[in-house]
Amino acid sequence: MKKQNKITAIIPARLSSSRLVEKHLYKANHKTMINHLVDRLKSIKVLDDIILATTTNSVDDLLVNEAIKLKINYFRGSEENVKQRVLLAGKKYSVDVICFITGDCPLIDPILIEQLIYTWLLNKNFAMVSYGCFKNYGVPNGMDSCVIKLKALDESYKMSKKREDLEHVSLHLQKNPNIFPSLFLYPPKNINYPELSLALDYYEDYLVIKRIINHFKNAKKFPTCLEIIEYVNKKKLFKLNSNLSRKIFF
Repeated sequence: MKKQNKITAIIPARLSSSRLVEKHLYKANHKTMINHLVDRLKSIKVLDDIILATTTNSVDDLLVNEAIKLKINYFRGSEENVKQRVLLAGKKYSVDVICFITGDCPLIDPILIEQLIYTWLLNKNFAMVSYGCFKNYGVPNGMDSCVIKLKALDESYKMSKKREDLEHVSLHLQKNPNIFPSLFLYPPKNINYPELSLALDYYEDYLVIKRIINHFKNAKKFPTCLEIIEYVNKKKLFKLNSNLSRKIFF
């Protein structure tokens, strides 16, 4: 499929998280969590670029160093205004379409990301295409992502007044479908696990993610969402982090 738009993965991440400080630099199989995420994104051929969007805080110098080590671009902006940070990162690198993935998703399934991108390429009138994680349906938390037109994100940013709409990149677009037509991809039943968290929010999450990474470390390909779900269920790893408080905005 011929592609004329520059499609770039932008990863917002910071090291001063209150729940798990410096979580993106935690390691499994000798690699940082952010390294595992970037490796997965690098396997997606349809992506033109990868940008780490971090803050101007001095502690995040360590994340910039990691981006340099991983040979990806980076941008530094506001800590609290994540939406502005992602938008300005996109503008700096002349991005047309943002593939938005938080730094909390080291286990992201490249196949799901490719599906999002190709779905948008076939439906370019949509401002956003997403795999979400809701209360009753969706992929596991940590497998969710979205593709957003930079122009739509820019328009949404200008309209965003509430703090929560600036802290969460896609929330305002979700709340205004009449202005920003969006397409939600319903996952097949075998990966419809919104109650399962594979995101890195707490130390207990890290223990789960580390177990998963070590289990699949010798695999020739990155494990799919389904393979990870099956392993988690088999080993009952969900018992380690299923009782923790989460905020889901996709």
